[in-house]
Amino acid sequence: MDIKQIAAILLVGHLISGLFILLVLHRQRQLFKQPIVPEAVVFRKVLFGIALVIFLGNFLPIIIDVLTIVAQDSLQREDSPSTINIFYSISNAMVAITSSIFIWLLYRLAGRTARTTEENIIIALEKK
Repeated sequence: MDIKQIAAILLVGHLISGLFILLVLHRQRQLFKQPIVPEAVVFRKVLFGIALVIFLGNFLPIIIDVLTIVAQDSLQREDSPSTINIFYSISNAMVAITSSIFIWLLYRLAGRTARTTEENIIIALEKK
């Protein structure tokens, strides 16, 4: 496997991670417009911060991957990187993908929990 193929695989991984984080940031933008209980404000801000760090952290690897694919000669890189570098890069991409999916799942779970809590409050108020 040459360096361009490896870079293409890594690029796909970083783009998947970026997509999930964009979904989280979009959802967070919607949530910031809604009222929230004071206890959840810090939790929401921490999740937003984590999502933002992961999103920004994907920029440099994406740039490196794209440059490796389109401009390998001008970067003066080896055609076949060391095995340790390959595994390190793949590991980083997998961590980015996994963490972005878990944060996305947290938002989905939080959304379901919020709806359930609101429904329970409405039911409790109707019983009174």
